[in-house]
Amino acid sequence: MHEIPQNTPELNPNVFLAQLRQALNSKSAELLRAVVDGIQIGVHGTDETHFSPLSDDDLRVLLETGRAMINVGSGTQGQRIYVKDGELHMPPGNPGIAEYIKEQRMNFKRLFDLPLDLPDSEDLRVRF
Repeated sequence: MHEIPQNTPELNPNVFLAQLRQALNSKSAELLRAVVDGIQIGVHGTDETHFSPLSDDDLRVLLETGRAMINVGSGTQGQRIYVKDGELHMPPGNPGIAEYIKEQRMNFKRLFDLPLDLPDSEDLRVRF
């Protein structure tokens, strides 16, 4: 089974990340659902477009492997957050949709206490 590292100095102390780590370590599907939904809503923001929550099957895979893809935004103008190896990663996305995902990327920075002046061309990454 995949064990998420416990608190170390290089880990972000953000409450969402701490709860994500706790949910994966304890194998709590209920806590994991609440945390993933909170992250998805927080990054999606106030945009009224629909987004798909993580399916129950994908949630189970995340519990078993520590890996998932969380959708924010909608369709081709959406963005993805990848969960892998104790890290959340949001790539910069296709330059053709940069304007559409700008709010989501800014929300990711705010939610996880990243510097707001990180360039749009950079990957956004946080460890948990």
